[in-house]
Amino acid sequence: MKEPRRTALGVLYEILGPGLFDQKDLAPVGSFSNPEISVLVQMLEKGIHSPWTTSAGRLFDAVASLAGLRQFIKYEGQAAVELEFGIGSEKQRRYIRLK
Repeated sequence: MKEPRRTALGVLYEILGPGLFDQKDLAPVGSFSNPEISVLVQMLEKGIHSPWTTSAGRLFDAVASLAGLRQFIKYEGQAAVELEFGIGSEKQRRYIRLK
């Protein structure tokens, strides 16, 4: 899995349906070209090369994509690790502000 943005699209498609592709301001949607989106719409509508997963790691990949952290990865777990560090640094900033 090299493109967390695809997982994010799958999750969003389940929630929003085809209207998802009108929302170019969403990081994963905006990262695709119009020709790519045409193909992806067909794939999702027909269930072609759109496997279900039970992996929680894929959900973390999707969240990292939605947060705009990582649309492509070079190694397994990269998006999830960056998401974790991003959340960790936010927790640290809030903690410091509260002191």
